[in-house]
Amino acid sequence: MEGSIIDFTESDMGGYKEVVLLIEGRGAYGLLKFEAGVHRVQRVPITESSGRIHTSAASVVVLPEYEDVKLEIKDEDLRIETFRRGERVDSTLTKPNPPLGSRIYPRE
Repeated sequence: MEGSIIDFTESDMGGYKEVVLLIEGRGAYGLLKFEAGVHRVQRVPITESSGRIHTSAASVVVLPEYEDVKLEIKDEDLRIETFRRGERVDSTLTKPNPPLGSRIYPRE
């Protein structure tokens, strides 16, 4: 198996707030899928003068990577809704009929 860092966000206090990894190789998903969930993390922060251990949590998500799939969506299957949230106008792209029932929201 081989791993590489796809993306990361550093913490203001040193260390990392978020890390996204890609782990490839035969059986990688089967080996790691049970690691998904919330894990307890114990650490001694730099700001801790008496050396007490602080406990926090880290979320782990393990997702398989699928092959590319050709998806065809017809214009008549789409419903575009526009709504206002504060000062911005947002649009929602919705495919309301089964089996997907998906909603796609724009992000900045």
